[in-house]
Amino acid sequence: MIELRTEGRIAVLAFAAETRNLLDPQAIARLDALVDEIAASDAVDAVVVVSDREEFILGGDLDAILREEDAAASFETTYRLTQVFRRIELSRKPYVAAINATALGGGFELALACHRRIVADAPSVLLGLPEVKVGLMPGAGGTQRLPRVIGIEAALPLLLEGKRLSAEEALSLGILDELAEPDDLVAAARRALAEGRVPAAAPWDAKGFALPGPTVTSEAASNI
Repeated sequence: MIELRTEGRIAVLAFAAETRNLLDPQAIARLDALVDEIAASDAVDAVVVVSDREEFILGGDLDAILREEDAAASFETTYRLTQVFRRIELSRKPYVAAINATALGGGFELALACHRRIVADAPSVLLGLPEVKVGLMPGAGGTQRLPRVIGIEAALPLLLEGKRLSAEEALSLGILDELAEPDDLVAAARRALAEGRVPAAAPWDAKGFALPGPTVTSEAASNI
């Protein structure tokens, strides 16, 4: 399901489902436990998040959501994922998302919670938050992190229309930090960590941070 591999002082958090990498309740519980394990480990200084499959992470498991007993159970599952992502963001150990292929929904939200995002330079890569196409809003921090990365106006087509981006488009918007050759993806993440290019904190957790674009309370933001 999700494996933790330690290579030197860098942990590799690998999504390796038998069929598709989806964030169902079992995967969320496993991720929750591994993030706690990493936080408590004196042997781990940083983390690279990878996929052992042809996709990165395709988001939440809608069938599993529909099998939840009631709305409260669904809320608890999503809230747990939100809390895990926030702990990653506040871990004080830098996390790098090494995205080998398509990352949608919760998979894209996980990448946004990481401190650096490196994506394979491949035409098949798609990034986005397609939940709105089935009547849902992103539930694991995407509505909050994406506007902090690229501003409200640029974020709205992804949040409200489910627009999907190629790797080049996401890089040009500033969502990604780097493109890498597919065979060099994990090595590129390691280099970024070794060269000190990955701060162990999100920009929006620093005092004085302001969203890109117009001030939230401005007339321009209201017009948007």
